[in-house]
Amino acid sequence: NISIIRHLLGNMHEARQNIVNAFALAQEIGDPFGIAACAVNQAELELDLANYDLAEKLNERAGKIYSELGHSLGLTYYLQNQAQNKMIAGELDGALDSVEKALKLAKEKNLRKPFSELLGQRATIHFFRGDFAKTFEVLTKCLNLCTDIHDDAGAAEAELKLGYVCLAMIDPDGAREHWRKGISYSPKTPSSEFLFWKT
Repeated sequence: NISIIRHLLGNMHEARQNIVNAFALAQEIGDPFGIAACAVNQAELELDLANYDLAEKLNERAGKIYSELGHSLGLTYYLQNQAQNKMIAGELDGALDSVEKALKLAKEKNLRKPFSELLGQRATIHFFRGDFAKTFEVLTKCLNLCTDIHDDAGAAEAELKLGYVCLAMIDPDGAREHWRKGISYSPKTPSSEFLFWKT
């Protein structure tokens, strides 16, 4: 999907135009999956552009369609975006609730890549609640799964986050070791959720 590629490369406005065009086509041909996918993709983009109200509306639209269709993968992404919006709003309990629902669904349907992403999101929530031991535990599970499914970008991100956790736990040597491992992977674009760790 060219809009996703442009989003990852930072060409946000071009990405949005691609999504708008795809939205129009999906509506014209009556493709509910296409409409929901466009809504989720644009919701993620609007989150990165700090258009939080629009992101939430788009995500809710996608969630309603995916729910009606019984589309498990789509629902996990809907819940993941919902959690991201709640984290931005400072609603950590609500964000964790959304993540736990998504993790349950991903586990039931054996959606391993989304499951690993959701573990990373769960870890972020624990980190900002100040529970560093729990954060470390969840990130270690995330790293192991990413390694198992050969997700280098996910493994790199987990290692970098583990470095931040070690730093918070006053373990600079551990932080340096995890960061060294993290940057040893090929350069990857970090997820928008990772930006929370750098603020």
